[in-house]
Amino acid sequence: MRRLFDQPTGRKMEGQAAQRPAFAGKAHDPELSSSRWQAVRAAQLGAFPICEVCGKRAAEEVHHILPRAHGGDTFDPGNLASVCAECHGKLPAMYKRGVLTPDALAGLLAARRFANG
Repeated sequence: MRRLFDQPTGRKMEGQAAQRPAFAGKAHDPELSSSRWQAVRAAQLGAFPICEVCGKRAAEEVHHILPRAHGGDTFDPGNLASVCAECHGKLPAMYKRGVLTPDALAGLLAARRFANG
């Protein structure tokens, strides 16, 4: 199975504005402290317990594919990815550099989820 970080990053994608990390400054966000978020988060990690980016480590965090600051839905399972802490730390920099977009990540995850049944 190909891993996201095993592939060459390629060149910067044109037209991609720098995006701030989806989780930056969100430690005390009421939505992420809600019981609804805790239930959605638990369901996501239960459905995908292995990091969906590297496929090597246990997923312990949930990444919003389209950052909430850019209109991403907090609770939509289609906007969520189960990730390990290491990969979660790398994703915002990849978005910022333009080597990965939310649409590209969503496409990769959808293909993997479909392939894995």
